[in-house]
Amino acid sequence: MGFMQNEDGEWVRNGVVTPHKEGVGGSESEEESEDEEEEATARTETPPPIGYSSRKTVGSSHEPRLNSLETSMDEIKDEQKKLGKSMEELATCMQTEFEDIKKILGAHTERFGTLDKDVRQLKL
Repeated sequence: MGFMQNEDGEWVRNGVVTPHKEGVGGSESEEESEDEEEEATARTETPPPIGYSSRKTVGSSHEPRLNSLETSMDEIKDEQKKLGKSMEELATCMQTEFEDIKKILGAHTERFGTLDKDVRQLKL
């Protein structure tokens, strides 16, 4: 369906006819007819812009949802900081434990070396 300009220079939809109720149920006053014509032309004076949606928007605002998302983002950032600290503590703990393991293995290697010498001497 397209739009065209009528003789008054107003934009109206092609194929849209405003019905008049003159013959059914009596005659209408001329004032009521003019009001209906004004309403009909007021609604179709200019074509809608490109990309215009005919859906009616709900009267709710996006602000409550935005506030909720901002709160969630703040909570996520706090949780991320806590996890970062936990990871640092875990890395430090693991490093300390690896140092302890190296010391233990070094001591055992030294003892096993001594035992190995003693066993070889006994076999001779």
